[in-house]
Amino acid sequence: MSQRPHLAASVRSPLGRAAPAAVAALAVLLSGCLEYSPYALPGEQGLNRKAVGSLLATPPAEPLRVALLGDTQLAFDEAEDAVRLVNAMDGVSFAIQLGDFTDMGLLREYELMQDVFEGLRVPWLVVLGNHDMLGGGDAIYDRLFGARNLVFTWGRTRFVLLDTNGREYGFPEDVPDLRWLDAQLAPDGEHDRAVVVAHVPPWHEDFNAALRQPYLDLLAAHGVTDSFYAHVHHSEQREESGVRLWTADALTGRSILLLTLPAGADPVVEQVSW
Repeated sequence: MSQRPHLAASVRSPLGRAAPAAVAALAVLLSGCLEYSPYALPGEQGLNRKAVGSLLATPPAEPLRVALLGDTQLAFDEAEDAVRLVNAMDGVSFAIQLGDFTDMGLLREYELMQDVFEGLRVPWLVVLGNHDMLGGGDAIYDRLFGARNLVFTWGRTRFVLLDTNGREYGFPEDVPDLRWLDAQLAPDGEHDRAVVVAHVPPWHEDFNAALRQPYLDLLAAHGVTDSFYAHVHHSEQREESGVRLWTADALTGRSILLLTLPAGADPVVEQVSW
């Protein structure tokens, strides 16, 4: 079923500005770095799978509404504001942070930002970003969040979290893993549409250039109308191969994207600012 989205006007939130705490947060982070060991790993938590389990245990909302948050890195103040913003929204079912959850891939960064996101009143998932992989941080991501490619279906919509950080691996042939993606998007009677989210957008130099057009062709062939990214630290919307490609601003830009998926109707994407 072909579904064409339309862009709603930017929405300003009445959320007030919290007192800045970035200096204190950075001091805590730096103190943690002094104790950092490249071999320090957290216990396995599988946070993404737990979030999916929470969703699947509840009836799908109508319409489905997903908050999409861009790069957080060291923006602890803005992340706290974004959490309050999402909590104040009506009808948000879950949230996805689109990668670069951390700036240097340190365990202490993961822990501090996790503490912030645990303030969300809805399930939340995190995509792997290139900064999250620095210094072996990808191993920390694996322990905290689980698989780097993840798929689940809720409310007849298939959601795919995809690793597109090609440069960090030296641009291999399987990042992004198009064979895996093709299998997840194939018709199976369980979904009517699909939403693909990742960190590096396909037009960026950090995406494997050899896979760019095959990736776009694959999305189009499976009827994906909208795909979401971060990485570039500004909001943008392009259309390539008939697929709308959106980027969320970094949280320092004080905005997020809100995706609404009404049953049998066009998706709606809004940029919500505070």
